[in-house]
This record gives sequence, C-alpha cells and structure tokens, in this order.
Amino acid sequence: MKPIASYCATALLFVLVLGITVARPEEEGSHTKAGKKKEPTAELNGAALMALLRSRVPLVLLDARGKADQVIRGAKLIAAEPTSGEVAAAVDEKGALVVVYCTDTRCPLRRKLSDRLRSLGYSNVIEYPDGIAGWVRAGYPVQDIPRQPATSPKGKGSPRKPEGSGRR
Repeated sequence: MKPIASYCATALLFVLVLGITVARPEEEGSHTKAGKKKEPTAELNGAALMALLRSRVPLVLLDARGKADQVIRGAKLIAAEPTSGEVAAAVDEKGALVVVYCTDTRCPLRRKLSDRLRSLGYSNVIEYPDGIAGWVRAGYPVQDIPRQPATSPKGKGSPRKPEGSGRR
C-alpha cells in the first residue's frame, strides 16, 4: 500500500499536467466577513477530474447541491453549508484530497462548500466549476440517486407505534 504522500504527489502530477487553474479572488469583495483576505481557489477541468478518478488516487468527491437525482459516480451529496459533524462524516481526514462541485459554472454552492471546508481546516480542496452539467455534457459517467418514497400524511400509512408506547 502506498503512503498518502505518494498518492498526493500522483494527484498533483495529474492535476498539473491535465488542467488545474488557480482562480484568483476578485478585487472587490475579495475579503471575508471577518476582514481576512480570501485565498485563491484551485480548480480543475473535467479531463483532469476524470484522470484523477481513473488513477484511483484517494479523494473525496462532494456534490454541494445537497439533493439531486444524479451525481458524478462516487460523489457524496452534502449541503453547501454543512455542520462540522456532517463534514467529518463525509471526509475522514483534514488532509484528504477533496473535490467539490455543484450544478454548473454559475452555481454558488461549490464556492460556499469549499470555503466552509477550508474554514474547518481542510487544506486540499479543489473545485470542479463545470459541475454535473459539464460532466454530463462531456459524456462522463454519472450515478442515479434513488428517490426517497414520499411521506404519507400523518395517520395514513405511518408506522405503528410499538406496544406500550402510547398513553393509557
């Protein structure tokens, strides 16, 4: 088994060769609410993400839309502004390589999630700005998310309470 440093080096090589850019914060509004300067954000294109996925470099792929019918194969759905517990459940280590995306280049959820991850101490966060729309347009594989059955109105079809759980 390769050490994590070897995986990170391989991931970096793939990303550098295949298409990573650094998005610089805009001049106006380039500070956080606390007045700290925003860090540049690393981004990658679809070919680079596909190469990373095929290389089996350990990474966590997060879809910031929270709810969806389809995700990039292997992605985990998470809210754009998750609690620290939700993030910890999705990403085991703060040093893990994390790729975040949402719908498309106009979707603000990707940036919100990557900012949230960085604020919690996750240091290897990369954004895939084309999102699920760009991924599907490029013909890359997706995974369907089964729809949850609709909840029935109260009292109709709801599960029975166990014996002895009601008032007597």
